[in-house]
Amino acid sequence: MSGLRWLQSPLAGTACVLAGLGRTQAWAAEATSFVEGKPFACTDYSAKKVFLVGPDGKVTWEYASGTCNELWVLPNGNLLFNTGFGVREVTREKQVVFDYTTKSEVYACQRLANGNTLVNYGTDGTIREVTPDGEIAWEVDFRSHLVGHDTLVPDLYALNRGP
Repeated sequence: MSGLRWLQSPLAGTACVLAGLGRTQAWAAEATSFVEGKPFACTDYSAKKVFLVGPDGKVTWEYASGTCNELWVLPNGNLLFNTGFGVREVTREKQVVFDYTTKSEVYACQRLANGNTLVNYGTDGTIREVTPDGEIAWEVDFRSHLVGHDTLVPDLYALNRGP
């Protein structure tokens, strides 16, 4: 498969694809050189953990995360990630500083400039902005909208305000 470059992950049995189908080998080489020799953060959904990898390719830090598929390294160095049924922020010392849980699956999260966290409930059809205290600042319920995986939503706040 031309244009496809696999890198063996530091975790047994997992690998990362750096270049997709239809990409050129030059693109694959550029993507590989971007990662090689640099530290990065990863999540392993199957192993249910997040981890940091050093420039030498070795795991330098890991944390049990649940079924995580969204990970952010925040400006303060903490890691923010979804846990399957919530969102958690932990320090490099593995202290939990934010923990929001729900009965619905959470597919994505993002820390906002105002300090709140955007939480995307994949199976519930809801997006919420959650304060650091775990209070809901606002929410949008997509179950009544015709919004799917391929529909662009240019302004979530506009949806919250309504027509």
